[in-house]
Formats: sequence, structure tokens, C-alpha cells
Amino acid sequence: MFTIIIDGGLGRTICSIPALETFITNNPETYVISYWPAVYNCNKIIQPRSYDPDSKGLFDLVKNTKIIKPEPYYEKVYNYQKSHIISSFNHILNDNNELTIPKIILSHNEYLTSSQKFDRSKKTIVFQPFGSTASFGDDVFDTSVRSLNKDNTLQIVDRLRRENVNIMLMEHRHVPFIDYGKIVNVGNLHYREWFGLIACCDYFIGVDSSGQHIARSFNVPGTVFIGGTCASNITYEDFFRVVYKEGEKQYMPYRFCERDYREAETANWDLIHFSKQEIDLVCDEILNDIFKGSK
Repeated sequence: MFTIIIDGGLGRTICSIPALETFITNNPETYVISYWPAVYNCNKIIQPRSYDPDSKGLFDLVKNTKIIKPEPYYEKVYNYQKSHIISSFNHILNDNNELTIPKIILSHNEYLTSSQKFDRSKKTIVFQPFGSTASFGDDVFDTSVRSLNKDNTLQIVDRLRRENVNIMLMEHRHVPFIDYGKIVNVGNLHYREWFGLIACCDYFIGVDSSGQHIARSFNVPGTVFIGGTCASNITYEDFFRVVYKEGEKQYMPYRFCERDYREAETANWDLIHFSKQEIDLVCDEILNDIFKGSK
């Protein structure tokens, strides 16, 4: 009997799906503990075995099992940018390096509810410009170098609005510089509601955060801006348009080597800041993707 603990954010949890499906198929007496257990809803392999850490009686259920806490960031091949996080989960749990796209499963009602939240006669974009560690003031602050800045964000919103498309901002925090009258107001949503909205949208624009994994799960085309992290580790270069600045990047050793991580933050801080001309060019490409019938 095994207990697998999946910690970290929403995106990491989504990326664990293929490895967990294989492991549980081979080891049916397995429990999964996750802070995002609803990720596994409707998954007939994982959901019956998954628990929130706050579940009553969980300790008695798992205390006699072998506990495994897979950490992709400790993998040598991951640190050398030779492995996607999905592959690293698979290597740790199943001793293979397969990159299998995670499949989030929606119920019929979830899909129908999401499809009725916006005017589907227009092209609709879900835009996630900020990572989970971002904070907001006069600009965007994100030491993980994953979030677009204020000017880039507003330029993208203003340019796309001129093309008569719906824009939904995937962000649960209030952003003081966003004019919410310019975007589709969907309110403060549960993450499974975002699953449904992204599944129903025409295009996704984001950064290294959960939205891109959701979009890939539902085969929604998109553009992903990469800053301090490495595209080969965290995104889908054969599927999305991936935008990053050319030049030297210092590897950011997340979850260990704290001094090296902090120094990499300083070295990489400008990698997610793009010029007006660069954003204009990317917007041209995005609009071409959207209106050439990409979905």
C-alpha cells in the first residue's frame, strides 16, 4: 500500500495526472493526498483514491502505507533542462520518461455551465498574465520572474479589445491597474470553473502558471510568455507559441539551493519584460492564430 503526496501549486498537480494514473493502475491500493483534490474530479482512476490533507481520519487511513513525495525539481535531468515536469513525475513514480499530456475531465454539467457564461458569437481569449507569486501596486512584482509587467499586460488587453474579442482575466486577486470594464467579468471562480471556461474558449494567453496546463489539457491553442523558468521544463513548445527573450538565463533552482535561487532572481529579472515593439509583433501573431480558424 502506498500514499503519494502531491504538493505545490495547481499547475504541478495537473502535471501529476499521467504519472498517478499509471502508478494507481499498477498499484490499486494507493492513496493520493493533494491540496487541489478537485483536479482529479471525474477521473475514474485517481478520484476514488484522492484526499485533501484536511480529510477527517486520513492519518489512520495512510499511517501504515509507504509514503512517497515525488519532487521533480530534484531530478538531474530536470535541472539540466532535459525533462518536462510531467516526465519527471513519471520517472520518479513509474521509472519511465514519458511526456503524456494530462487530461482534465469535466462533467457534462460543468461544460454546459461554462459555455453559457460568455457570448460565444465572439472569439474569446482567456488571459493569465501573472504567476501565483505576483503582487500588485503601481506595477507587478514577482521574484519568480514569471509575470508580465503592467505595461505589457495593458498593451495586450488594449490591442486585442480593438479586434472585438472577449477577454477573460484569469486572476482571483484584484489588480489595481486593470480597467475591469474592458474585460468579461466572470467573478471570483473556483479552479474547476476555470477549467470549464478555458475548455470553451478559443485561445489562451499566459505565463508559466496553471492556465497553460489547463489549456493544453483541452487542446486549446495559445501563446505562453516565459521569463526566468525554462520552456523545456514547464511548457509545451510543440503546441503553443512560446515567447521568450534571447540571451543568457541563469537557472533558478526552485525548492533548494536558496542562495543560488536568489541570485538567479536578480540575474533574470528583465527576462519577462518586453518592449512595445515586441508585444505588437506577438499580438499580430496571436490575432493571426485566432482569426485563421485555429479552433
